[in-house]
Amino acid sequence: MKAEKQEARQLTDAERKHIREREEASFRELRLFLRDVINKLGRDRKFAMFAKPVDVTEVIAPMLSDALICTRQEEHNLIQIEANIMTYPAVQASHGHG
Repeated sequence: MKAEKQEARQLTDAERKHIREREEASFRELRLFLRDVINKLGRDRKFAMFAKPVDVTEVIAPMLSDALICTRQEEHNLIQIEANIMTYPAVQASHGHG
């Protein structure tokens, strides 16, 4: 014997308002908590490096190791490998092009 599906009950305006207020209160509490955590991290000297902007080329180029490049080449995941890789200044410098 199969149980009959019950349709979802429609919320009243008061219930929707109550849920919305609870969500807003939760988000407000979360924002305050995250603000406090970020402020504490900002005051801690060991996390100072994360407060500075990041140069994407300094982050991406080291991740492109020779093994990774070969693997991607074998899997045909890199199209025009030379054109893609040589756009990174760090790679250019290591290959005598910079």
